[in-house]
Amino acid sequence: MKMIPATAATLAAAAVLSLLGSSSSTMTLAQPLNEPATTFNLRRKRQVVDVDPWFQLRDKPRQDFLFELQSHDDEKTRVMEGVTTAAASELHQPANSNSEKTKRAMLYNLFDISRHLEYSMSMSFSMSMNNQRPSKHSQPSKPSAPSASTPVAAPTAVSMPTAATTTFAPTMIPMVSPITPVAMTNSPTVIPVSPITPVAETYSPTAAATAPVRVAVSNSPVMSSLTNEPGAVSPPPTTTSTTTTPMSFSATMIPTTSSSSNSSNVDCVSLGKQDAFLQTLQAYTDPSLLLNPSTPQGKAFQFMFGSSSSGTDPCANPSIAAQRYGLATLYYATTTTSSSWMNATNWLTATSECTWLGVTCNANGNVVGVKLDANNLSGSVPEEIKALPSLQTMELSRNALTGSIPTAITSLSSLTKWDVERNQLTGQAFGSPLPVSLQSYRISNNQLGGSVPDLSAASNLKELWASTNAITGTLPSSLSVMTRLESIFLYENDMIGTLPDFTNLDLERLQLQNNTLSGTIPPSLWTNTRLMDLRLDANQLTGSVPSEIGDLAAIFDLRLANNALAGTLPAEIARLSTLKFLRVNDNKFAGTIRDAFDAFTVLEYVDFSKNQFTGTLPTSVFDVPTVQILYFYENALTGTIPSNYGDSPVLRDLYIQDNLLTGMVPSITPDQLQAFTEFRLEKNDISGTMPASICALRGPNNDTDLVTLISDCAAPEIECSCCTECL
Repeated sequence: MKMIPATAATLAAAAVLSLLGSSSSTMTLAQPLNEPATTFNLRRKRQVVDVDPWFQLRDKPRQDFLFELQSHDDEKTRVMEGVTTAAASELHQPANSNSEKTKRAMLYNLFDISRHLEYSMSMSFSMSMNNQRPSKHSQPSKPSAPSASTPVAAPTAVSMPTAATTTFAPTMIPMVSPITPVAMTNSPTVIPVSPITPVAETYSPTAAATAPVRVAVSNSPVMSSLTNEPGAVSPPPTTTSTTTTPMSFSATMIPTTSSSSNSSNVDCVSLGKQDAFLQTLQAYTDPSLLLNPSTPQGKAFQFMFGSSSSGTDPCANPSIAAQRYGLATLYYATTTTSSSWMNATNWLTATSECTWLGVTCNANGNVVGVKLDANNLSGSVPEEIKALPSLQTMELSRNALTGSIPTAITSLSSLTKWDVERNQLTGQAFGSPLPVSLQSYRISNNQLGGSVPDLSAASNLKELWASTNAITGTLPSSLSVMTRLESIFLYENDMIGTLPDFTNLDLERLQLQNNTLSGTIPPSLWTNTRLMDLRLDANQLTGSVPSEIGDLAAIFDLRLANNALAGTLPAEIARLSTLKFLRVNDNKFAGTIRDAFDAFTVLEYVDFSKNQFTGTLPTSVFDVPTVQILYFYENALTGTIPSNYGDSPVLRDLYIQDNLLTGMVPSITPDQLQAFTEFRLEKNDISGTMPASICALRGPNNDTDLVTLISDCAAPEIECSCCTECL
């Protein structure tokens, strides 16, 4: 059953029904679901309308009578809807005499006019609810004139009874031919109604309907549920707050068309700003959250209409207002009672959101960037970020964010960078599909799990950074078709399996260390000649290193340590003169370490330890002016300590213990090894006495930078009085 809002016109029509009927006509009206039937008494020649138990109008002056109708609450609305329904039903009772036919024709015309007046008053009522109500005894203001674009039928003046009269005599209206009743629609066009069958109260709008359906609400705003309606929402549960009073809303009008994220057609004239904006935000937030003032969403909604002017008219530009709401929700969701932002300049002020700290907008005022790194954000990133449809970069790293990665990331079709590294996020690392536009996905240093899915749909992805999490599973083979990938950081996870094919890629950075990857290094990896850092250390890789490694002309960080790699290191490693870090320790490499470091100019860290290398220490490595760390321990190296070992001006650590070295420790000049901190040469066959120039590095009180000096101190090995430890 479709209910019709009660107005003065429908009440007048009901009164005329009583005039035309018997001296005491009684009608039982259909009630909404779960409401008891109510008896209405319409008595002739008395200015009394008894609507027991909710509503009474006894001998009211005209002005009070009108005001009483305008200030009706939700229950009064349902009662008056019943009166209108009864009047419509009375129209379709058969006429038994000419007198009855004449009365019936008059009633048709009066009911026709009442529909005109009903629509006009409903529009005025909706707009008046957005302003403060007058007191019960104040004179009501005149209804605001509708805008030129609003299709409002001009009301026809109808004479109302006064308190002084004793008979009810309506104004005479010209007779017209009776109009055949048809089904009533939502259109404001005046159409007589067909007989209404009393059924449970539901709303089933036709998909093609465009006129709004008025839904009466109480003091707490409740959205109606429209059946079979795309995007419809169920009524939110009633929420009780002991600290904040919910905002008041006018009767909500929900269009029968589905909402969209770009709600530029909201009807602010008939709805009012708050209700219209509430309708707009349903594309981003469940109404139960919007109407709960204790939630971040409810706080953000109140901010938009609070005492601090939001500075944005949701009716003038709904999308801009929505993005302001989205940012406000982000603020409230990442600020707790025990933790607030370090810097929140301009946030939640009346200034444009484009002036808020870390927010960047384009020329059209659309938010394209949010940068709040290291700003003490806590809580979780809300789904309302999808209210920022133009967002390109979101940078929230180095905060204390918890919760999961919002699924709204999928809907951000302009997003190019997502950076939430170094937080405390949980849940799935790849729980939602990545947008096609995304170029950088940085989620490292969190507590995210799950596996890496097929990411080939994110065809523009360049940076895949998901290290130091709890990601499991294997590397997907689909990585091989993501031709725009430049860097993959998946280190310090729990990944297993083998390395994928790298033939179609042109990577610059690949870091997969500290997993449980196995198998051999695929030859296709060495075709990525733009690689600058290659880290496969701390896995279970086997096989050997081919000569093609020499093609990595741009590499500065090569780490193959802590695997089970074997064979000899190819001579082509000498071509990697751009290396800064070279670590091949803790493998099963054999053969000699080629003395070919003359071309290296930026090398700092060299580690050949814990292998099966033979031969002598490479003397050219001590001539590299930048070298700081040299680890050759636990091999089978022979020969003596090179005499130029003190030539490097910044050498800090020299570990040559556990080899087969012989000879004596060479002396150094006073200006050499000034940065020396650790020198270990125990478990060799070195003999003689520790040079005084080395002991001098310990200082007169043995408290200088050389904090570690360990050797074999018993004769016939090294005699050392300044060593920190003798073995």
